[in-house]
Amino acid sequence: MKFDIKQLTLDNLLAIFEKHGLNIIIALTVYYVGRYGKSYIDKAVNRFLERTHMERSISSFIKSVYSLIYYVILFYIIIDILGIDLSSITTLLGALGIVLGFAFKETLGNFCGGLMILVFKPFKVGHVVEYGKYIGEMVAIELFYTRMKNFQNELVIIPNGIITNNVIRNLSKNKVRRLDLTYGVGYKSDIRQVKKILDEIIAGHPKILKSPEPVARLGEMGDSALNFVVYVYVKNEDYGTVKYDLNEGIKIKFDEHNIEIPFPQMDIYIGKKESDDSGN
Repeated sequence: MKFDIKQLTLDNLLAIFEKHGLNIIIALTVYYVGRYGKSYIDKAVNRFLERTHMERSISSFIKSVYSLIYYVILFYIIIDILGIDLSSITTLLGALGIVLGFAFKETLGNFCGGLMILVFKPFKVGHVVEYGKYIGEMVAIELFYTRMKNFQNELVIIPNGIITNNVIRNLSKNKVRRLDLTYGVGYKSDIRQVKKILDEIIAGHPKILKSPEPVARLGEMGDSALNFVVYVYVKNEDYGTVKYDLNEGIKIKFDEHNIEIPFPQMDIYIGKKESDDSGN
């Protein structure tokens, strides 16, 4: 026997349980079996997606959509077992959908953003991306969010709508990346000696590419230092290693040759105010 959702009041909940207690137990059983069984279905879906050699970006999005559909179907099965009028539920959900559409427009924007990421492919799962202050590997593109793991091994969850409406840098799009560094030396330093040291360290590093040709030149004469710029090309995976190696190696060589690395200074002069003719 079915009952209308409008009958769900505090006064008759006990009577409903007495009349439909068996259905409630069955519904709970279906719920837990459904949740437990989903893990096996997930494995089957994963195996199918692996056999199709589908892009990880698309497969992760498909799994998110599949999970949503699965729980919606499970919800309707449980509602039907409980004997609740599905037409009332559908009407209620339809009305709620209109209200929630306005209340959660950002959520809908995130869903559309996920579709745009899959269609236009500004990045894929596995790419290293810079977004705002975050740099890391994209590990999943889901229904509403994209998951990034940064170099501190932290999980960063970014709404898809925000990603599609902001500037990002895909550091994996090209396999080679330029490393830009600046080193300041004192004005009394021999610039030929500085350049020789930089050239030797660059030439001796095995992970710096020979083409495009590295650059080590006097970039500008700053307020307190002669600023040498170093431009070298490296593979994406070697970027951090080369950066740290150059910084350490150049500092050691500068110390060995007594090359000063200056820092900004400010001279403050405190003088006695001269008195005027009136003696004030």
